Amino acid sequence: IACSGGSSDLDVRVKQLEDSQSQSTAQLQRVSAEMDSLNKGQLIAILDLLERSEIHIMDEEIQKTTQLNPRYLGTIRKLRRAVVGTSWPAPLKEKSEEFKGALNELEMALTINDLTATRQALRRGHIAYHQILDTGWKLIAE
Repeated sequence: IACSGGSSDLDVRVKQLEDSQSQSTAQLQRVSAEMDSLNKGQLIAILDLLERSEIHIMDEEIQKTTQLNPRYLGTIRKLRRAVVGTSWPAPLKEKSEEFKGALNELEMALTINDLTATRQALRRGHIAYHQILDTGWKLIAE
């Protein structure tokens, strides 16, 4: 009789642990869904910022000019900081690293007013920019 009473207590405790685990799993799923939503929100924000940065127009202008536009440095600094501060999803990690590298080179070239280096860095950044936008918007649509 003592054994059956202990077994009942054990059954109750196992049931409590199972319920607790089930609640924890449900909470983890809610947090995971919230994180996915936050990550998508961050991705939408950075993609929008990239589009508004006018990298495409900047590249076209710089390839034709003999003098750098002073506003480019501020634009590239802000953009680089935003790109560095973004948690990129796996499909964009490699391209975002290429883009960060090009933005770093671009910022240095603009700082020292080196037109040739600016053209080269901006060309690399422009290519990565389009690849990030294309892949990023596809990820958002999934």
